[in-house]
Amino acid sequence: GMTAFAITSTLICATWTDATRTRARWPVLVYMSTCCIIASICLLVPRAPLGLRFFAWYIAGASYAGQATTFAWANQICADDHAARGVVLASMNMWNNVVNAWWPLVFYPATDAPRFIKGLWAMIGTSVATLGVTWLVWYFERREKREKPRGVEAALAGENAKGARRLEEASEKDVSKTDEQSQE
Repeated sequence: GMTAFAITSTLICATWTDATRTRARWPVLVYMSTCCIIASICLLVPRAPLGLRFFAWYIAGASYAGQATTFAWANQICADDHAARGVVLASMNMWNNVVNAWWPLVFYPATDAPRFIKGLWAMIGTSVATLGVTWLVWYFERREKREKPRGVEAALAGENAKGARRLEEASEKDVSKTDEQSQE
């Protein structure tokens, strides 16, 4: 069930963000984090009803929706810089694998089953941190988009100034050539 919810969630979220005009990626990460926090809280409830526990494990599958979205968002943000995009995506992939290698061993050992108290608290902390990082990336992306047109205008103004100087120099040369020719 959880795997089916994870696959469905990932497909719906990825399709939705690609289909929207703004290509906003942050709502998926908010959805994912919210689902993980709710799932963890439900599973931390002592003697929770079986239906609530199943509900919690199912919606925890929303955590898989974030990976496709974060990679797409990184591609989108770094679209103008191929070298940065390569480094960012390789780093994301590497750290994803590094964390996945030890995370279940530390926070979800079989000896903690079926409660996984450490893992559920770690998931809440990670989800809250994800919300914070999502806000920071969203903020910096918006700031960069606002400043980019100014940067382009400034560059064009600089190019126009250089062009104007070149024209001025060329016209001075033409004037001096004309003066030399008239003196001959």
